[in-house]
Amino acid sequence: MAGGFQVLHIATHGQFNADDADQSVIELADDTLRPSDLRGALLRGIRQSMPLVFLNACDGGRANFGLTGLGGWAEKLFQEANAAAFVGALWEVHDDLAVAFSSHFYDRLAEGDTLGEAMRAARAHLRSLDPINPTWLAYTLYGDPNAAVQIGTI
Repeated sequence: MAGGFQVLHIATHGQFNADDADQSVIELADDTLRPSDLRGALLRGIRQSMPLVFLNACDGGRANFGLTGLGGWAEKLFQEANAAAFVGALWEVHDDLAVAFSSHFYDRLAEGDTLGEAMRAARAHLRSLDPINPTWLAYTLYGDPNAAVQIGTI
C-alpha cells in the first residue's frame, strides 16, 4: 500500500486464537492473514496514512494477553502500523447486520459525526433492525471517540 487514505476497510471472515491473539486469522481471497504477518513493507502505506482501520470480521476486535503483552489486530495496527483508530467486532456477527452497521457508520461519518457519535448511531440503528441479535453490541472502537474522519465520494 502506498498510503494517501484515511480509511482502510476490510470485510471478511475472522477467527480469534485465544492461545495467541497475534495468530488470529482473517480470510483473504487465496490465503489468510494474521496480525503477526503485519511488518516491514506491508505496513508502509498504513504508517504514512494513519487511517481509521475497520476490520469487519467476526472476532476482529478481540485481544488477549500473550507472553510479551497484549495481542490481536487492534494492538498490532496501533503499535506497528500507526493506525489512528480501529473498529472491530468482539464476537461473531451476522453478515447482513455487519453490512448494515458499517454502512450506517460511514453514512454518519459522512454527515460530520465524530467516531463515537457514528458508533453510537450505528449501534442504535442495528438494534432497531434486530434487537434480539447481539451484533449491535459487538462492535468496539479503539481510539479517540471525539475524532472526526473526512468521508468523501469517489
